[in-house]
This record gives sequence, structure tokens and C-alpha cells, in this order.
Amino acid sequence: MAAPTSPQNRISGWKIIALRSVFVGVGFALTLALIAGVLAWYHSRPKPAQSWNSAAIVSSDPPGFSASKDGTRIEFHYTLENTTDADYEIDSDIYFKLLLKNNKGTLSRPLTKEQAYLALPVFVPAKQKALARLSIALSNIPIQGPDESDDSHHERLRAHLEEQLKNLANFVVFDDVRHYRIDLPRWQPSKESVPSSP
Repeated sequence: MAAPTSPQNRISGWKIIALRSVFVGVGFALTLALIAGVLAWYHSRPKPAQSWNSAAIVSSDPPGFSASKDGTRIEFHYTLENTTDADYEIDSDIYFKLLLKNNKGTLSRPLTKEQAYLALPVFVPAKQKALARLSIALSNIPIQGPDESDDSHHERLRAHLEEQLKNLANFVVFDDVRHYRIDLPRWQPSKESVPSSP
């Protein structure tokens, strides 16, 4: 017959159970802390820069252009095409930057509203086209004479653009929200400067 367990042995057994419970709890807490630390590091680690999507909103055709009514700005009229499955809208100028790209591919600093602005809002439904207007400030814009035809004045405006913005390759809009890059082509050269095909 087994000897009865003494009260001291029973207390020692409870101590062992309590110690084991403490160690299991501490181990569990340390494991949770380690997992939380790894998750915090994972979410705060530097992420690679997202590339600009230049295929979402496109403008393929040269713009039409005209002088503003007050004669201080040239207004370019673009057709934008939305190639995505979602509607596209810009309703505030804090969400995008407008820059110039020169013939060497170098971008300017973001232009101020006084230098150039995109008329807002811009809305292009999914898989559709819509018009957008870009207005830039230029000095000494030719004024149409009373006897001057619209075509003649338009060609003088074109010559003025060629002179004032001769190194311009295109305008570029960077949408910070969607990370879209929208390249807006420059105007078409005059018929006289286009080489004739053989």
C-alpha cells in the first residue's frame, strides 16, 4: 500500500504546477511580443517607390489652342482618354502637379497657378474620352487685328508658341492620389514646317 502524500509534498506539487503555468504564460507573452514586433517592423519598413502609371489616362492628339479673352494666356484644348475600368476625376489642384518636359527629357519644377493651371474639374468616365483645358501665361501674345483672319491670327499664335516654348517637348500632369502620369503633347507645328512626304 502506497504511503500517504504528506502536506509538504502536496504544496511542492502545487508550486511546480504554478511555476509551470508562470513559465508557459511568460513564454506565450514573449511569443506574442515577438510576433507584434515582427509585424510592426514589416509595416514600417521602407517600401519600394510605386512607378507612375502613364497608360491609364492618355492624350494622343496634339491640342487645339487659342488666346484667352484678356490676351494674357494661351489655352490648350486636350482630349483625354480613360483606358481604365474606373471613372477618373480631379476636382482640386492640391492632388496634382503640372510640369514641363524639355526636348532632353528633363522635367521642370512644378508650375505655380500663376504660370499654368488645369481647368477643374476634370472628369473622364471609364473607357471614354473627355475634354480638358490647360491654360499657360505667356508674355506678348499677338492680338488679332481688326482685318486679320482667324487662320492668320492662329498661325501667329503658333509662331509665338514656337518662339516662347521652343525647347518644350510636352506638358506632364502627375496625379499624386492615383499615381498617374498624364503626358500632354505639344501643339502641331505649322504646315510650312512639316516636311512633305515623298
